[in-house]
Amino acid sequence: MSAEPAVFLKSSHNPRIEGGHPWIYAGEIGRVEGNPSPGAIVRVGDRRGRPVGRGYYNRASTITVRLLSRGDAPLEEGWIARRLERALAWRRQCAGGEEAFRLAFGEADDLPGLVVDVYGRTAVFQLSTLGMEARREEVVAAIRRVLDPSGVWERSDVGARRHEGLGPRSALAWGEVPGIAPFREDGLELEAYVREGQKTGFFLDQRESRRAAGRLMGGRVLDVFCYAGAFSLRLARAGAEVTALDVSAGALAGLRRQAERNGLGGRVSPVRGNAFDMLRAMEQRGALFDGVVLDPPALAPGQAALEKGVRAYKELNLRAMRLVREGGVLLTCSCSARLTPLAYLEMLREAALDAGRDLTLLWEGGQPPDHPVRLAIPETRYLKASAWRVRRL
Repeated sequence: MSAEPAVFLKSSHNPRIEGGHPWIYAGEIGRVEGNPSPGAIVRVGDRRGRPVGRGYYNRASTITVRLLSRGDAPLEEGWIARRLERALAWRRQCAGGEEAFRLAFGEADDLPGLVVDVYGRTAVFQLSTLGMEARREEVVAAIRRVLDPSGVWERSDVGARRHEGLGPRSALAWGEVPGIAPFREDGLELEAYVREGQKTGFFLDQRESRRAAGRLMGGRVLDVFCYAGAFSLRLARAGAEVTALDVSAGALAGLRRQAERNGLGGRVSPVRGNAFDMLRAMEQRGALFDGVVLDPPALAPGQAALEKGVRAYKELNLRAMRLVREGGVLLTCSCSARLTPLAYLEMLREAALDAGRDLTLLWEGGQPPDHPVRLAIPETRYLKASAWRVRRL
């Protein structure tokens, strides 16, 4: 019987790993024994050979090992299904009434490289690491066992796969999956575009932000980067007259369809255009709104793009502030993980100063509980969201 492949750290003391972070970088590894195959489970020890845990291995990745367990015990049989069951129990506790929710959030649920979203009877999963890619069939079987869905779709088309030596894939994994998966959120009939839409088809992480918008905003509201209009529909149902701005004709068609289905077609006006250009043009002609929702895509997707991304966030927020009536509300968000919460607030402060506006915090949010944040893994916290009363200086 061959020996179990093993990886040994350069150091006998690594506070980050000992504190609960599961990533082991190539530069932290002292030696590798047993010639592990790509994606294989390896035993991990420190420089002295003391057990650290077990994880899967990819020598082609900067993150060479992602820990799956701690100590010297082997991984339990059926560990993917067991962890999905544990994740489902937590979601039932914290989001039990939701038809659409995130079942698994990678490292936050001890399932590095795996995301599973649920839209009614449809499950959508995403594999972003070689270790999970090697266990694709086990992942599909575990999803079927835990959820008993009518269909499972794979949306493994994220850019992170390139860093693992993997190409994109979007395909049916099992059963029957509609192109548009219907579901309800707080009584609204919504759509998830599971085959081709953003993320896995919908922005589940903005649930609490949408609820805040419905409570805090009214009158004439501008929804920037509206996508298929989940914010717009929430605002319209609360009584607002919404101008919904997005560059995608397909997304706006989905908004129109959902607005009519929910009896809100008369309250939502879709507008197609580039957000940067349209905000500038609106400011130049003196347009004003009682509220502005600003939910851009990740403008700083990595460290190299951070400086440029912060400038873009600042410009968008500056122009949005100038479009808010005196005493109105700006609800603004960032999903760029590299932009820390403190840096996000500093960006808003600088934008407000340049815009000549004073901001008062009304609400601060972020990821809902089905997108859990692990204190030891700061990468699990990415979403910043806040609502502000806007006044002139």
